[in-house]
Amino acid sequence: MAQPAVAHGGDNARRDAPHWTHTYDKWDGWEDPDELAKKREEEEKRAKSYRENHMACAHDRSAERKVMEMPIEEKISACRDFRQRGNLFHAEGQYRRGALQYRQALIYYDFCFPDEDSQQQELDDIRQACLLNSAACFLACGELDQTLDCCYQALRAEPNNVKALYRRAVVYRLRDRFKEASVDLGKALAQRPNEVMLRKESAVLKSKIASYRERRKAMGEQIFGKEQGPDQDNVRGSSNYNGQASQQESETQEKDDSEPSAAEAAEDDPYQCFAPAAAGGGNESGGGYAVTAAVVPAGSGRGEEEEGRRWHDLVSYHEGDQRP
Repeated sequence: MAQPAVAHGGDNARRDAPHWTHTYDKWDGWEDPDELAKKREEEEKRAKSYRENHMACAHDRSAERKVMEMPIEEKISACRDFRQRGNLFHAEGQYRRGALQYRQALIYYDFCFPDEDSQQQELDDIRQACLLNSAACFLACGELDQTLDCCYQALRAEPNNVKALYRRAVVYRLRDRFKEASVDLGKALAQRPNEVMLRKESAVLKSKIASYRERRKAMGEQIFGKEQGPDQDNVRGSSNYNGQASQQESETQEKDDSEPSAAEAAEDDPYQCFAPAAAGGGNESGGGYAVTAAVVPAGSGRGEEEEGRRWHDLVSYHEGDQRP
């Protein structure tokens, strides 16, 4: 019977057909839209930061140019207006807004180049007042660094300004710099000894210094002991040393009492010092006797001048030598 022909086309078809996992290939290139948006935002922030830090020439200077081109009278008038607005905000307790207005007045001051001395004097007075008031606003807000900066600038123009000295002393006190605070308060009180605020600040400073000393004393007592001082430490150390020395002496005495001395042993055996040398010891030939430290007893026949003397020399005898 004829066998039916086997068709091999089916195997080739199966081999050429795509694998079942190929249906997920389209997801390999898929990206989350939220992640793409986040990446774009980060790239824009980095580009903006780079432009701001490395491309200073690209900044818009139109506002500065506009102020620079203003007449000097308008600049001085603007400084007055900003100062008055700052005073109003300061009186209402809006210290940050007041400090911003004083800052604007100081910016306009930097663009003022008057030709008359009277105008320059007025501008200098406005600048000094704005610096002092800015220091007061920053101090009320707790901005101590900016308060110090304003006080330094004010004192550079007027070294004995009482308000600047007072506010800088307050900052020094808040930072526990008592020495600098005392110096500034001393200068201010020398000019106005009856000023209430200065006297009050001086009392607060003295109280804080006293409290600091009390805390330091209590901490020292807690660490080193209440009645222990440097002299007592030395006394305690010397007493401990004496006690240890006496203990060592007593131990040495007990050891001496328990073990007989060389003189006592020599009384029993006058020739015990002539003991055979240990193995490998003695003279070069490996034998002989060694003499140890001993006291020659009286009446041994060696002469009266040798009685009671201690032998400390190490003597080796050859094998042919006779013992004395």
